[in-house]
Amino acid sequence: MLDRWATTHASGFWELGLIADVFDVPLFKHIYVDAGYGIPFFTSGELFRLNRKADKHLSRRRTKDLYKYIIHTGWVLLARSGQLGGIIGRPQFVDAALDGAATSDHVIRIVPKGDQVPAGYLFAYLAAPSIGYPLLTRTMTGASVPALWPSFLASVPIVRAPEDFMENVDKRVQDAFEARIRATAAEDEAVSLVEAAIEEAA
Repeated sequence: MLDRWATTHASGFWELGLIADVFDVPLFKHIYVDAGYGIPFFTSGELFRLNRKADKHLSRRRTKDLYKYIIHTGWVLLARSGQLGGIIGRPQFVDAALDGAATSDHVIRIVPKGDQVPAGYLFAYLAAPSIGYPLLTRTMTGASVPALWPSFLASVPIVRAPEDFMENVDKRVQDAFEARIRATAAEDEAVSLVEAAIEEAA
């Protein structure tokens, strides 16, 4: 029903693979080092944290083909596998705090091609519980541990929208994620102030 709505929409639609590169990355050996010597690394689950602080860092020198695992602002990410009701099928947006970090081979990358469809619109469409989630999860395979695959995701229909509407949605998404970064920084500062006050009083 939803698929029919999208593919027969009066505004038309794109297949995801035509407006974005949808790909995964090869398995790789994780070589962790101290923060000052590596690239921040996030698992598929850690990408959903409010605080964009990495617990682990990949070695810059010893991680083979490290560039393949780096993510950039404006990308949309999907956990490859998981349980329904969890993080699978729920996209994450790469904001400035994640730019230049690395994430695992369990994460599928969706990178908009050119300026045809703004990244924020694509994220909002795929993140919509009544639209993106069912369209994404219907492509899953596997029973006990469902999985998503780039080749199937490429056919997900993305309904076209007027350019000004897409740009407005994109701006709202970008602003929301940057506000989240500022809020996290303010929270960290507040916690530090409280901790310092407690130590001073002790």
